[in-house]
Amino acid sequence: MESFGKVKILAARGARWAYLRVRIISVVMPVAIVAVDMIPGICPVWFAMMQAVCALAIAGVAFVVNGSGLRAAFPKER
Repeated sequence: MESFGKVKILAARGARWAYLRVRIISVVMPVAIVAVDMIPGICPVWFAMMQAVCALAIAGVAFVVNGSGLRAAFPKER
């Protein structure tokens, strides 16, 4: 399995499959972080707060990555 860092580099170089993977990860990860934090007693409150801040940062990336500008840079191949 490839690391996320390698996927980001390949997306920056123009690999559409890597860009799609970054799009998916940027949407799924904030949801997963919040879902895990909502389980009672799984982590201390301060840790859940720090993860919420991280989820907000990743959600911000999701808005940028899923925007029309980047989607136009990686058109679907026919």
